[in-house]
Amino acid sequence: NINCTADCINGFCFCPAGRMGPLCDQCVDATKVFDKSTLTCVTAPTTAVTSCPATQAWCWGDPHCITLDGRTVNFRGACEYTLLHTFCPSKPETIVQAQMARITGGSTVITGVAFQENVRGVAGDKVYVYSGNNNQRLFAQINGVVVEIAGRG
Repeated sequence: NINCTADCINGFCFCPAGRMGPLCDQCVDATKVFDKSTLTCVTAPTTAVTSCPATQAWCWGDPHCITLDGRTVNFRGACEYTLLHTFCPSKPETIVQAQMARITGGSTVITGVAFQENVRGVAGDKVYVYSGNNNQRLFAQINGVVVEIAGRG
């Protein structure tokens, strides 16, 4: 489990020595890779990844997340975190980011989620879904154009 408890710096957690990245699962030493089964940096394999299997991830609550590889991450810093950034050969590049904010009582909540998919180097639509008016309304911003998609009052 990874716990991001402080306000972040550029969306990154404060990581143990020798590790870096938004989930502390990247190695400072470029010749090593993070082994999720041992939670350590090990010598990189010599074969390339050729496919990216379908999987799922989700977030809930204060926010707790289950990652695509099944790990639990607790994002408790007021920040923007990259939840997904794919690098699959011959597939579109997909980026999903979440905006976190502190609320009364010190809890952290997800206040917005942004999506973008790039195909062969061409940037796709930027979609940002966020809450407004004290969480009474839900908005979508698509390539800079704002639309209210749900609300009360």
